[in-house]
Amino acid sequence: MQKAASGRRRTTAYYPAPLWSFQLSYNAVRKRPGLDEWSRLIEFFNQRKGQFGEFLFFDRSDHLVTLQRFGTGDGTTRTFQFSREIGHWVEPVYGVVNADVVTVSGAPTSAFTVDELGRITFTVAPPINAALVWSGAFYFRCAFEADSLDGAQPYRAIWEFSKHRVHEYQAMIDATPELKSFLATARSFVMADLYTIALASGQVLRYTDAGLQIFYAGQNYSASGPLIKRTGVRAVRGIEVDTLNVTFTAGMDDTVFGEPLLPFIAGGGFDGATLNLVRAFMADWRSPVVGTVTRFIGRVAEVDPADREQATVTVKSPIELLDTKVPQGVYQPSCLRTVYSADCGVNRALFETVGVVQGGSTALRVNSNVPATQGWFDQGVIRFVNGANAGVTRTVRRFTADGAVTMILGLPGVPVAGDQFLIYPGCPRTLDACTNKFGNRARYRGMPFIPVAETSV
Repeated sequence: MQKAASGRRRTTAYYPAPLWSFQLSYNAVRKRPGLDEWSRLIEFFNQRKGQFGEFLFFDRSDHLVTLQRFGTGDGTTRTFQFSREIGHWVEPVYGVVNADVVTVSGAPTSAFTVDELGRITFTVAPPINAALVWSGAFYFRCAFEADSLDGAQPYRAIWEFSKHRVHEYQAMIDATPELKSFLATARSFVMADLYTIALASGQVLRYTDAGLQIFYAGQNYSASGPLIKRTGVRAVRGIEVDTLNVTFTAGMDDTVFGEPLLPFIAGGGFDGATLNLVRAFMADWRSPVVGTVTRFIGRVAEVDPADREQATVTVKSPIELLDTKVPQGVYQPSCLRTVYSADCGVNRALFETVGVVQGGSTALRVNSNVPATQGWFDQGVIRFVNGANAGVTRTVRRFTADGAVTMILGLPGVPVAGDQFLIYPGCPRTLDACTNKFGNRARYRGMPFIPVAETSV
């Protein structure tokens, strides 16, 4: 929920249906010949690979559906999702055990199939306005909430496992048939996390937390770089912004494009980067990768100040980008459009200026031969064409008449005289700039003459 200063609020539902969670407590798990409950529990947890695999959970007090309407025929659609009712609330059912009775307009039918996620497919599409009803039983499709199973042994033959949680799970982790078969039959295997970091400059870094280099999909994942430690990853149903914290521990020998990794991160080298985390499975460390599953995809949102030994970056899922102002159109003096965008209509190529770096430049301030008036490129963009910073893009903080360009973030490397770049002017989103700087007044989308909020009449 978001609240405005006026008191109005705006809400967003993260989940289309409740996400059920169950707490399992085993106060006396026996471990003795002929009654080895401990081994059965450990075996079940290991077969699921912790959070990786799902299972069906039976709730003795909540597992039956009787004469529940789950859809209406339209003469075309053949596949529907089973559902159940709690009062007047209807939610989908993803762990169907059996459908005892299915009726179409009151007539029982057996011409259908039901998949493992509770989707029923009729052989023939139900007719228009036909009421679709089912009765049967269901389980909750769940997964363990953690990759660890902690227990205590109060007595020699009795163990205690308390407060272990499982949560309802809709979407199964996507894996190839080869990987699923391997995990189902292998008695032992090894795993490694593979990190792909795509920098804003277009360059890509690849690391693994394994003890040796991993080759997968035509790419090498370096094991000789920094030590990488991350937080856990969750899989949930619905819309939720997940966060992954990744800590890089590195020495001066761990470099990125010739610069030590930690100063590179502290200087903004990871700003705007995207991170892709996959887990690779192998029979042993000498065998090729059988397959991978994607564990997290996101963009670097925050970087904690790096110290001499480590730096921590916070990666957020792309769903965070949905957190935008609604509605987008508001009454304000400044323009609502983004310069050079399709709705703005200004041709970026017409305002492109080629520049050459002059001597005395630093990572934050570039001396150039660009002739322009004071402030012409403020809030614009500079992109380097060659040299150590080839492909790197930065936002311009300030441009002075002598050709000096000051950037908001430092460059990975200090530019040298002769390096070339392209620079584009920024837009302060004012009517004057739109009219006199870009000649685009017809597309100006602002209300420059409305009173500001503090004006009293």
